Parts: sequence; C-alpha cells; structure tokens
Amino acid sequence: MKKTFFKSVEIKIAIFALAGLFLLVWGINFLKGIDIFKKQYPYYAIFENTLGLLPAHIVTINGMHIGTVDKIQLMRNHSNKVLVTLNIDKNIEIPVHSIIRIAMPNPLSSPQVEIIFSQETQYISPGDTLQGKISEGLLNELGGAMIPLKRIINSLDTSMFLLKQTLQSGTLSDLEAILANLHATTNKIDMLLAANTAKVNTIVTDVQAFTSTLHNNEEKIHGIIGNLNTVSENLAEAELKQTINNAAHAIDKLDSLIYAINQGQGTLGQLVVNDSLYISLQNSIVSLDKLLEDIKANPKKYINITVFEKKNKNK
Repeated sequence: MKKTFFKSVEIKIAIFALAGLFLLVWGINFLKGIDIFKKQYPYYAIFENTLGLLPAHIVTINGMHIGTVDKIQLMRNHSNKVLVTLNIDKNIEIPVHSIIRIAMPNPLSSPQVEIIFSQETQYISPGDTLQGKISEGLLNELGGAMIPLKRIINSLDTSMFLLKQTLQSGTLSDLEAILANLHATTNKIDMLLAANTAKVNTIVTDVQAFTSTLHNNEEKIHGIIGNLNTVSENLAEAELKQTINNAAHAIDKLDSLIYAINQGQGTLGQLVVNDSLYISLQNSIVSLDKLLEDIKANPKKYINITVFEKKNKNK
C-alpha cells in the first residue's frame, strides 16, 4: 500500500512539473509573439536601419497578422546591416521579388513589418533572405516630427538659460521676500477674520435675508419694472406725437406762406410776381446812388443851402 501511495504522489508531482514547464515555455513564447500551436517557417530580411523594430512585433500582409519578428541582430561582416528573422505561418507563400518593408500605421504606434507581394508566380522557400526596405511615409513622418522636436528642445534650452540667469541675478531673494510678504498678509487676513467672525456672520446673514426678500417679491419687482417700462414708452410716444404735430403745423404755415408769395400777396409776393415794384425800387436805389454821388462831389452846395435857411429863420 505504501509503495502504491508513493508512486501515485510521484506521478502527480511529475504531471504538475510537466504542466508547469509547458506553461512556462508557452508563456515565454507567447510574450515573444510565438504561437507554439501554430506551425511557422523562418524567413530573413536585411535592413539598413530598423528604426526601433523589436522582437515580437507583428508581420502583416494587407493589414492581416501572419507572423511575428523573432530576432534582430547586427551583421558586422556586411557593413553593419541588420538581419531580421521573421516567423511566418506555413500556409503563406511568398512570391519571388516580394518586398519586406518596415512601416508604422500611425505616429503613435510601434513599427511593424509588412510584406508586399510581387506579381511573380514562383515562390521563395522557408529560410530564404529578402532585401528589406523602409516606408517612405515613415521616413517623412519621422523627419517631420524632428523639426518641432528640435524647436521644443531649443525653447527648453532658452528657458533654462533665462531661469539660470534670473536665479544668479539675485531675483530669487526678491521672490522669497515676495512670498514672505504674501504669507504675512494671509496671516493678517486670517487674524482679521478670526477677530470679526461675528460681524462677518451677521453680514452674510443680512445678505441672505436681502436675497430672500428679493426672491419672495420677485413678482412685485417684475410688476414695478413693467410699469416703469410702460410709463417711459408712453412718455416717448407722447413727445414723439407732439413733435410730429408741431412739425406738421410748421410745414402747413410754410406752405401757406409760399402759396401767398406765389399769389402776389404782401410785399414779398409783389416783389416775386410784380415787376413794376421791382423796377420802382431799382430806380429809387439808382436815384439814391446818384444823390449820394452828388453830395460827395458837391458837399458845399448842400451845406450852403442849409446855412442860408438857418439865417432866414433867425431873421
């Protein structure tokens, strides 16, 4: 009985050990991106630069996952080129002259390997090596990303330089003094509030009561505002009506005056309608001008007559 018991325990331990070893191997391969339950064949690709490609990154064809990157190693005897080992599903047949390219779906994702099939009808064998290429779009994205990155680095360098100059120029002590004054001010405010807590509470209570009164009399306030609006509108309408009436009355008088002038009524009307009055006035003005010219030309004539008349009156 004891031998049978020990044998059963040893069998269980062996089973658990094998299961643990299997899970360990499966887990390691799973982390590497290798499915041990799926048959895969190795292929090789040579790149000038892998641009951050790592083992376990996926290999795709037309966006479909068909394998993973197994190893990445430097080929020292081939001008420091990089040899990438790919594990591809056994059901995938790769035509001759196909392109293995490193691409990046978007700037935030990891690089991946994609296979672009050629139009050839012959296929390469597992273990063959293909020439790898880098996607031009990936190079453009990396090149475009470097420009703003350089600008950010330059801005950081400038900011650090200015900060260093500021600290060395004694501004740090001024900043410490400002912070100390601010701390003292806040302490004074705290002391003031602590000493006048009752007053502050009273003010807050009064404000709450006032707002409550406004809320309770909201309808009355709206009525008062409405009445004020009505009164102001009535005043505006009354003033506008009076102004319009005055303007109409003035226009009527102006029309009557123009009508009378056109009919020859009054002096202005006679001047406009009757030419004889205008001619008489013109003649009178001409005679007056002649008289003034004669007075200017012969002033003694008019002065002598005046003196003679005065003498006769005295006699």
